[in-house]
Amino acid sequence: MHVVDEVTCRISSVENLSGNVLRIKLELTREGFMYRAGQYIDLILPDGSKRSFSIANRPQGDGLIELHVRQLPGGLFIQKVLDSQHQEGELSIE
Repeated sequence: MHVVDEVTCRISSVENLSGNVLRIKLELTREGFMYRAGQYIDLILPDGSKRSFSIANRPQGDGLIELHVRQLPGGLFIQKVLDSQHQEGELSIE
């Protein structure tokens, strides 16, 4: 049986890896979020909308999750995620 754990996080950094690929690092607000290599998370915005993203880094226990995401022209979801960084808001993941 799989247990879905919801955790809040903040964006700690955003880096442009190529023309439309971003590295987004999420800092978890609590310890103990466990995952395995190759898993994915659902990133949840304050309005309840969510998208799934593969975790790009290996489990290290340091409270950071790295995502590599493609930013498409007109892609509103990723833009809202990036806007949350400037508003110092928290996001949820599960």
